[in-house]
This record gives sequence, C-alpha cells and structure tokens, in this order.
Amino acid sequence: MLVVLDETIGFHSSSFPFGEQTLPVIKPAKTKKKDHTYQEYIESESSSLRSKNLHLSTYTLEDEIEFFSDLFSRHKAADPIIYFYDPMYTDHPMIRRLQNMFLPDKRLYPLPAAINRAETFFIVTQLLKREGTSSSPVLTYQQLRKHIKSWVAGASGWVVTTNVKSIFKRRIAHRVYRRKKKHTYTQVRINPYGKLESQKKAALDEIWKELSEKLAGKETWVVTKGTELPNSPGKVCDLREEAFPVNVPYVHVFEPPVEEQSTTIGDDEHARC
Repeated sequence: MLVVLDETIGFHSSSFPFGEQTLPVIKPAKTKKKDHTYQEYIESESSSLRSKNLHLSTYTLEDEIEFFSDLFSRHKAADPIIYFYDPMYTDHPMIRRLQNMFLPDKRLYPLPAAINRAETFFIVTQLLKREGTSSSPVLTYQQLRKHIKSWVAGASGWVVTTNVKSIFKRRIAHRVYRRKKKHTYTQVRINPYGKLESQKKAALDEIWKELSEKLAGKETWVVTKGTELPNSPGKVCDLREEAFPVNVPYVHVFEPPVEEQSTTIGDDEHARC
C-alpha cells in the first residue's frame, strides 16, 4: 500500500505517525508559472495587500497516467495506491476514469480529503497503522470505503478560524487573503450529522482553553495552520503555511466516535507530528 496526497491539502510526507516504513507521497500541484513550484508560487503571492483568487494548472489525463504509472513502477509494494485528492483542485471524474484504466493489473483507490483536515489526519494514520500489521489482508476499494465510513460515522469535529467562509465555501477556498494584525476567531462545531453550528467568537486562547477542557480524556486529532496552541488534549499536526486558504490561520479538531476510539491508535496521548 502507498498513500498519496495532493499538495494543496497541506500535509508533509512526515506528518503521519506509523509512516516510517513507506512515507506518504505528496503529489505536486501545478502552477500557471511553469518555472515556479507550488510553494514558490504561493510565497510570491502571499504578500498581496488585498485578497485575490489563485489559479492553479490542473493535471491532464496524460499527466495523471504518467504520475501514477511512475509510482507503481518505483514502489513495488504500491498496490493499492490510496490517493487522497483535494476536491477543490483535482477533477473527480478524471480520477475515476484513471482508476478504471489501471484495472485489473493495478489498483488506484481515490478518496476525497475531508474539509476538516484533522479527519484526514486521523484516516491516513489509521491506514498506515493497519499497513504495519503483517496479518492485514488487502482490501478492495468497496471494503476500504466501508471501513473508513465506520471509522468516522457519528464523529464530531470543530473548526476554529478567523475566516469561516474561506474554509467551507469552495469558490473562495483557493485564495490568498490579506494578512491581519489582529485576529478574532470563530468556533464552529461539525456535529455527527455534518451540520455546522457556530458557537463562539473570541480570542484563540480563550476558545482553545474551553475546547481543550471539553475534550480532556477523549481521543482527539488536531491540525493547525498559521497558529500555535499552548497545549492540546490529543495528537497534533502542523500543516504547511502555503495550505489553502492562504494567510488564514485555523485549528481543525476531529473526535472519532466513542465505539471507534477503543480500536484506534493510543500510543502517546499527546503525540505531535
């Protein structure tokens, strides 16, 4: 098994525990400036004095075939490849077409990355943990999706950010926003049914203190970008600064359902990637 993630999601290859044997591969994003990497392009645009959309180049079908064929060739154990794609960047119908083209010799399992990046952090880590168990059988695509659905069904999540719309609205997610000197954060709960509940506006320290107390003793997965937390009740991962939306700091929290917590990773309650 090999895990691949779109670069626009924001993770590093080394972001995940249990990935020592085969680190996840970060699939590079393409930019309009051919001589610029994604990181260089974002850095050159992030100092803008006003908000603006960023236009990335997408992969053609030929590009996708070349990229994944190379991975299958270089990583002999990369069957299946589990591909977490950014739905705001990667074309889903094209990826499903690509998946069918590789069958039956090679298996590509595309999965959309969750808006709550802490949920993706949790899922990828569970897959890497499972891969480290030699007795684990290879799953079919349908079995994999069923497993993941059981892991997250009934879960809760939180997003704490200075710009809620930029996180949840697709048309304005891939933007660079003007840097702000002062930040007021909004806490949004994602209930087990996927509904958003705006709960509080305050300074990050105040919101995080209350949320940490609420989550104390529970298994939690935390992803941050552009900010630092004084402490965390669970496992924490820091995303790359160029992750979208650019210049918008946020904290994502994922709490697996209670019945799932007894079967997930419990090595270090306060581990950090």
